[in-house]
Amino acid sequence: PALPAGPVLCIAGLESGPRVLCGHAKGQISSITLPSFVLKKHWQALERCKVQTLCSAGHDGIYVLGAENGTIQLWQRDGSVDQG
Repeated sequence: PALPAGPVLCIAGLESGPRVLCGHAKGQISSITLPSFVLKKHWQALERCKVQTLCSAGHDGIYVLGAENGTIQLWQRDGSVDQG
């Protein structure tokens, strides 16, 4: 099924979780748990800009997001969200 955040432009795997992150055309990111492929959460990462690339930066849930306008953001998984 389609994701609520819309068309996927890029995908990156994170060992923490484990999970897959999807970058979307309207600046959102979706987190999908593995191996069940269940949507865990989605959020707005960028305003008026596409998520062009996602890349895991290590084993601790840190990843880099590359935007259509050339900016780069560093994000880290918030484990407290998973506890809820």
